[in-house]
Amino acid sequence: MNRRPFLVVMFSLICSFSSALAQFELVYPAIPTDPIVDILFLDQTVGYFSNAAGSIYGTSDAGANWYRRVHFQGDPVVMLRFADSRLGFGALTHAGHQPQDFTCIYTTDMGIWWSPTGVDLSGATDFLPVSGSVFLKGGNDGINRLDNVYGHWTTTFS
Repeated sequence: MNRRPFLVVMFSLICSFSSALAQFELVYPAIPTDPIVDILFLDQTVGYFSNAAGSIYGTSDAGANWYRRVHFQGDPVVMLRFADSRLGFGALTHAGHQPQDFTCIYTTDMGIWWSPTGVDLSGATDFLPVSGSVFLKGGNDGINRLDNVYGHWTTTFS
């Protein structure tokens, strides 16, 4: 009995099986299906949105195309604010923390890279960066102002 045809058939089956496996790839949607949490446009073409999965997307063509800039796994950025066209801030929530226990993140390059900053946004229902070192935050106790990123909040309206 000649085993050569049997080996050729087995080799062909193994090769076709391994090539069939190589055809599978994990594909993510271009735009995720997670709900949008916040969206803003700086002008007619440049805009950003954050979603419930923890991603920030940006566009530079009036929303025709969106590109993911950063992803914080499961920690949504619930508020996006910009002081100018390059300097932006976001309030990042953390899974398992209090609803208004925020970490402040920032960008200095139009949203390409985002990093944590020392600004305490805890208790804020909204915030506004006036500049790189002056912030206003509103909450249940009124409006507070921060004049130095590492300074103290002072109540300006209650």
